[in-house]
Parts: sequence; C-alpha cells; structure tokens
Amino acid sequence: MNVRILSLVALGGALVSAGCLSGAYRLATANDSESTEVIAREIPWDGSNALIVGMPATVRYVQGEPATVTARGPHRSVSTLQVAGGHVHDKLLHTGAPLEIEVRAPAISHFELNGRSTLRIEAYDQDKLSVTTQGAAVVEASGRAREATIRMQGRSDVNLTRLSLETLQGAVGGTGTLVAAPTRSARLEVRNLASAVLLTQPPELETKLIDEGRVINAASR
Repeated sequence: MNVRILSLVALGGALVSAGCLSGAYRLATANDSESTEVIAREIPWDGSNALIVGMPATVRYVQGEPATVTARGPHRSVSTLQVAGGHVHDKLLHTGAPLEIEVRAPAISHFELNGRSTLRIEAYDQDKLSVTTQGAAVVEASGRAREATIRMQGRSDVNLTRLSLETLQGAVGGTGTLVAAPTRSARLEVRNLASAVLLTQPPELETKLIDEGRVINAASR
C-alpha cells in the first residue's frame, strides 16, 4: 500500500470520527432551544433516600413535604433536568453555568456531591447522615443526627458545627477540612494534607493520621 493510499485511509478515518462526534453532539442537543433565558422548573422527587449531584450547582435540602425538586438556571440545563434514582442531572451537554436547586423530601439520608458544588442541609432530623464529596465541594448541615459518616476527597469542606451529633466517622483526604462537634465518639482517618477539627472532646476518640493529615481538638485550646 503506497503513501497516497495510506493518507486517504487516514483522512477517511478522521472524517468518520468527526462525523460521529458531530452526530453525537446533535443527538445530545436535539431538544436544546439554545436559549440563555433563566427559568425555574419544579420536578417531583422520586422517593429515593439518596441525593446525588454531579454538576456545578448550589443545592439546598430541606427535610419536609411536599417532595419536590425546584431548579433555577439557564433554559438549556433546567428544561432537560432529570431526577432518577436520587441522581439529579442534566441529560444534555451542560452549559457550565451553576444551577440553583432546592430539594424538599422527608427522608434523604445520603448525599453525594462532586465538583464545584455547594450543599446546605437544613432542618435535618434523622438518626443517620452520610455525606460523600469529591473535588471542591462544600457542605454545611444543621439539625440533628445520632450518627454521621463523612467521606471526603479533593479540596472539599464539610461543616457540621450546627448539627447536633453523637457519633462521627470520617475519612478525610486531599486538602479538605471537616469540622464537627460529636458528643459521644469520633473515629477519624485523615490523610494527605487534610484536617479534621473537633469542637468537642468526645469520650471515645480514635484517629489514624496518614501523610500530613491532622486532627485539631479546638475544645482543648
């Protein structure tokens, strides 16, 4: 096979690849009005006990009824927003503009947050709370929980100072910071350059420090 034929084959492959990408984009945006208008939309909550947000958003969770998701943002993202299995996501190519989302439901106890998102948990009143973060996520919680399990990676920050809490289990990595005030016990694994700050002195405390991870007992200062 000579050089000319090889060049034609390579060019044909590139055109096919470009055509596939173009077709995928057209398919992803088939229902996209391309409008930059800011709109609000209400979606029924699907009854899941987990809330998973994988796109840039400012999220507010309020424990209560009626169980709904209210989203505000660019038409392109809000109009195609979906809720399935607790996962709130935009089925199109995301605009990149953060959305404002309020979730009202009676029994969400597990939260997963990725990327550049912020979550405020308000009026929480359940036995267990589970939070998983990645990237530069920020979480604040207020209310009451008997037990909290926190898993953090990246540059995440989780603030539980306004959450009445008995038992804390935390695995904190990256450069994140976890702040909490458990009254009974805390079991913490802190690694990389992360920090865990305790505002109380729980009678039972177990810590495992890896790399330059640290636990700060602010109550003793």
